[in-house]
Amino acid sequence: MFIVGIEPRAPGIHVFKKNFMPRLGLPRLFTMAEAKGHNCEIYCEEIAPIDWDRVAKAELICISSITSTAPRAYEIIKKIREVNSKAPILGGGSHWTFLPEEALDNGVDYVFRHGADDTFMQWLYWYGAKELSDLNKIQALSFKVASEYVHTDPQPNSGVTPPIVDLDKLPAPNLSLISGYYPLTIPISGSEGCPHKCKFCSERKMHGIKYHFRSVDNIIADIKYYVSQYGRNVHIFFVDDNAGAKPVRLRDLCEALIENDLILDYSAQVRLDLAKYAPDLLPLMRKAGFSRICIGYETTNEDSLKEANKGLTYVEMISCTKAFHAVGIAIHSMWIVGFDHDNLKTIKDIVAFCIRHMIETMQILFLVPLPGSDIYEEYKNQEGRIFNFDWSKYDGQHVVFNPAKIEARQLQVTVIFKALPKVYNLGQTLRIFLSTNFQIFLRSLRGKKLYPRQEFKTNLTTLGFRLWGLNAIRSISKNIKAYLAQKDVWQKAEELAELARKNIWQKAGE
Repeated sequence: MFIVGIEPRAPGIHVFKKNFMPRLGLPRLFTMAEAKGHNCEIYCEEIAPIDWDRVAKAELICISSITSTAPRAYEIIKKIREVNSKAPILGGGSHWTFLPEEALDNGVDYVFRHGADDTFMQWLYWYGAKELSDLNKIQALSFKVASEYVHTDPQPNSGVTPPIVDLDKLPAPNLSLISGYYPLTIPISGSEGCPHKCKFCSERKMHGIKYHFRSVDNIIADIKYYVSQYGRNVHIFFVDDNAGAKPVRLRDLCEALIENDLILDYSAQVRLDLAKYAPDLLPLMRKAGFSRICIGYETTNEDSLKEANKGLTYVEMISCTKAFHAVGIAIHSMWIVGFDHDNLKTIKDIVAFCIRHMIETMQILFLVPLPGSDIYEEYKNQEGRIFNFDWSKYDGQHVVFNPAKIEARQLQVTVIFKALPKVYNLGQTLRIFLSTNFQIFLRSLRGKKLYPRQEFKTNLTTLGFRLWGLNAIRSISKNIKAYLAQKDVWQKAEELAELARKNIWQKAGE
């Protein structure tokens, strides 16, 4: 069977846009399908345009979407039906996991909720037999029979996730299935699930409240496979929400990378408190090739840190930041503004923190009430809180709700037109580049640095990122000016703001 997969493009500029890094859902599923004899192609719109002639010939079409790409996905579905009226359309991803009926109402025939690593192959088997009783046995599947919605167990938004998939049974995704893919950055996944209770995140409800891991041996095998395909000069990004979730395992991975002569250029997402609980692991990470880490700092506001359930104090944030920098690991910091305790001073403090501690790269995103998160459930039940349900604006760059202590429009303007330009400017960029190189030189003279060449290369990459960031801010600013010009959106925000704050303070007093 000829199967086409489509990953819709994001509505605007985002941090991974120039990395041309696809999500792994479709490549992983299609690698398994190809092993069963199916012919598969993937079109990731961030990388290459959709070949509609190939879509017209497809016998099955799969679309993966997050919340901000859902409107584009619906546009694509309409186009698909113009050129191909027969092929079933399968949908998956975080947005449709929590809003499956929305997908079914917009042309998706079958929605795979949560992960589809087991259920997709079960569906392909069913599609050959087409016995409805067997279809009902596939877990976390949504579809329509006549006009009735059918949701197999576990039911949507029930708080129950399907049985955990054994990640060691999954193949390394064949990224060559993606049309036009050139591996500037190769994504590798080593874990799923999360026990933490960050209110703005849906990972717990998507993949479960416990971490489950792919073995170190299989990760090493994955890296060897990609090196054989693309060479040793690629950058590898571990897409796990927290690659340091189990420090002992991360230590084993670093040692295995060194033992297998796989000291390449790596980056990963980790929690900042890794430096607090496993400080001796940081030098080993740098030795193994981890040049940059992405950290969700979220905020400098102590009350907001508690609200977000981060488990760190402001003082600890400073010491942990210095610990990563001390071993030569660059930081990409990720901040969120719009918590109930945030005010304009919070934004100023975030900017000051990044400048004072010379954070290499950063992003400030607005709190987004994404479907599946606790924030979404809380805000949609507070009248006047959410004023914009245009999913394309749920990308972290658009304010879509009324905050407690800042006017929505003021928050939008302050971050995009005042805060970000203070961080991404030529002066601060040169300061970081020159100062970091000087520190590398000094520590090399003292014999405290074993990897000056690698660190200089990382610093050059930082320079490139920051220069790209200067242009990205200009592009984002144009998009936001257009958003601010939507009078109906902001008139609605103002009309609902007083009601929203009344409900916020009423809830706070309960």
